[in-house]
Amino acid sequence: MQTSKLKTYAPKARRDFIAAVTRRAAKFGLTAKGTSPVREEGQLVFIEGQPYPKAVGTQRRKLADRIKQQSFQQVMEAAAEQAPKPGVNDDKPKPYVKRRVVKASALAPKALLETQEDVDAYLNKLRQALESAIANDERVEIR
Repeated sequence: MQTSKLKTYAPKARRDFIAAVTRRAAKFGLTAKGTSPVREEGQLVFIEGQPYPKAVGTQRRKLADRIKQQSFQQVMEAAAEQAPKPGVNDDKPKPYVKRRVVKASALAPKALLETQEDVDAYLNKLRQALESAIANDERVEIR
């Protein structure tokens, strides 16, 4: 068996994977230059203007703490090494997609909307409920 091709491929694949992990971290505002601020609103966190579930904010904070303790590059390399290997557990069934029922009328601040502020408050609550469900990978049923 010739191993020379494997010996040249493996380091390149590792570098490519570390680059992919680094790009993923950048999506959550973590780069070698620093970290982006996070804004929390209800059950959501906003990272670079994108909404995510609060759990993502918690995981991001832990990763940011690791980056402060070590270096950004060390954390990215360690994350790449801990990633699941291809072919391992590939036969798992797809997870069940949860469904969330959003009762639109229950989100209204009062029974009758009479002012623009009432409409804005209602739409903000509805938007938060919908974005939270989608961020949690839930399907939404509106009643």
